[in-house]
Amino acid sequence: MKNIKRIISMVMLSIMIMMAAVPAEVNAATNLTVHFIDVGQGDAILVQYGKNYSLIDTGVEKKYSQLNTYLKKINVKKITNLVVTHPDADHMGGADLVIKNYGVKNVYMTKYTSNTGEYKELIAAIKKYKVKRTNVSRGAKINLGGIKAQVLSADAKASDSNDSSIVLKLVHGKKSFLFTGDISAKLEKQIASQYNVNVDVLKVSHHGSNYSSAVSFIKETSPEYSVLSVGKNNNYGHPDKNVNNRLKKYSKNIVRTDQKGTIVITSNGKKLTYKNVPTKSSSSSGSSSSNNSSSNSSTAVGSYVYVTPTGKKYHKKACGRGTFTKATIKSAKARGLTACSKCF
Repeated sequence: MKNIKRIISMVMLSIMIMMAAVPAEVNAATNLTVHFIDVGQGDAILVQYGKNYSLIDTGVEKKYSQLNTYLKKINVKKITNLVVTHPDADHMGGADLVIKNYGVKNVYMTKYTSNTGEYKELIAAIKKYKVKRTNVSRGAKINLGGIKAQVLSADAKASDSNDSSIVLKLVHGKKSFLFTGDISAKLEKQIASQYNVNVDVLKVSHHGSNYSSAVSFIKETSPEYSVLSVGKNNNYGHPDKNVNNRLKKYSKNIVRTDQKGTIVITSNGKKLTYKNVPTKSSSSSGSSSSNNSSSNSSTAVGSYVYVTPTGKKYHKKACGRGTFTKATIKSAKARGLTACSKCF
């Protein structure tokens, strides 16, 4: 009898050891679906996990109706979590409206501030609707409705708003996503030296600007899908042709919102499935102009730029609104201002 009990105990112990050895995964029965919503020249990324919805950025305010239409189309009624990667209009212009209309409970951002009208509207909406604000930092984890994203960067003291971007890595089983905001090549290098950035889906930084997406970083990520959130025939020349060439070399698939509309990638933890949802403003053939940034820059030099009372950069008109005033390129340079890396 003692031998039988001993055998049973050993069998049970073996089973427990085997179960402990199995890697822990997010609920395999719950799919993760990421919607890269077409909002023109801007970012708006919906993370759907089961019946929970979270939003990373919102696009510009004038494209809110396009964002709202898509959310209603897929029957989204509540967005619990909103991540504002950084306070540029093309990433958070519609944030106050999302808070108002979708019952947002949590906003994740950094302490990096802006004097634009959009930023002031966001702060006012957080207070008015009593949304919990969390200022995140590198190494933190953000709960996106039952699945947690790791913060790889969030620099509130960055010298440039783009490099203040919250960078998130989201892992679902054996599949992973990297959301890069508008970070520069310099910050990409730093992140790659500290974290494993080999992922399956990469949200290409800064809409494909040559300011980002260094060869070494793209090679390190080697994604199955590289996603570009970019406006059709935009004035910035995004995506840059050099970035396109890098992506073609190290990424299996390059998909763009200006060509495909909203891009939807679903993970079941083991494999990815892809589909796109065309919008009226997007073209399936996708012939976004790859204007050289030098031609855009020369146009600005020959005309006007826009400045803020306290800013250190000069901008193109499309870069923001609110406190922007018109100035000549000569007067802006005389004040010691330099070109906005996002515009030029």
